[in-house]
Amino acid sequence: MEALHQTAASTNIRSRFKVIKEDPDDDITLRTAYDSKTDYIVSGDKHLLSLG
Repeated sequence: MEALHQTAASTNIRSRFKVIKEDPDDDITLRTAYDSKTDYIVSGDKHLLSLG
């Protein structure tokens, strides 16, 4: 946990787009990744995986 705490960064979520109609709560993952300019999302979530 200490290593994660030392390397983690906070991101202000500003985007408001909606992509996943089946599970709108997953959109926060996409918006966080978008706003923080993330290269990859690692998830086993079926809705996120369906996006490719």
